[in-house]
Amino acid sequence: MSYPVVLLADTTGSAGEALLALAASQLGPLALSIRRMAFVREAWQVKEAVREAQQLGCPVFVLLTDEALARLARQAAALAGVVCYDVLGPLVQALGAAAGAAAASNLPAALQAERRVVSTEEAVHFAVRYDDGRKPDEALALADVVVIGVSRTSKTPLCLYLARRGFKAANIPLAPELPVPDALYQVPGHRIVGLVMRPERLVELREKRLAGLTHFRASMSYASRQRVLLELDYAYRIMEKLKCRQLDITDMAVEEAAHYIAEWMKTEG
Repeated sequence: MSYPVVLLADTTGSAGEALLALAASQLGPLALSIRRMAFVREAWQVKEAVREAQQLGCPVFVLLTDEALARLARQAAALAGVVCYDVLGPLVQALGAAAGAAAASNLPAALQAERRVVSTEEAVHFAVRYDDGRKPDEALALADVVVIGVSRTSKTPLCLYLARRGFKAANIPLAPELPVPDALYQVPGHRIVGLVMRPERLVELREKRLAGLTHFRASMSYASRQRVLLELDYAYRIMEKLKCRQLDITDMAVEEAAHYIAEWMKTEG
């Protein structure tokens, strides 16, 4: 059973929903049923949202850049006996106090910031849609960054972490038996990152992978040192042709790798 909340926003409300979902994830997770009142510009919309919260017996969360409307929401909620939480106001005040900046209502800036949240969602969908070399011509034409590497070098989770930073990331697997998409050679080298790893670590990861796949024969060469060396040598040669940056992720967490790549893209992309 989900817990109802009313969200009042003068933007689309996507950022507010994401924030509520993040909070709910720390509570069990708690399943929420969010009633969103978006693009609020008038007093009647505020009162209607408060009335709905009163009927549902739930709190109203306010994400309004217009202080007059936010104040009206707090007053209307108090009169209706509804618990009201101003999500944006205290955060703006705290950040402003810390940075020495004065608060000012700026709806266009709020809409732009929220679009960045929405673009992050689109980037996640992009990473999933074009995972593991799917539709390479389409993916490579649209991607902000392309991640390449042999099997078990964390290409997929890395692309998802990059997506959370707003980058549309595609990944292309490298193996001697797999033809390299022609479109990859059309991508500028600074937008490609080649993932590499020490052979012994890659052997270890592949052995763990095979251990969980009972339908694979234990004698398969996938996790053998000879096979790993062959694939890494092939991958290095492809990366040299592409003139791309290489990132050794042997002792690196995926989050850390995503941070490095995001910084490279900001300065060179």
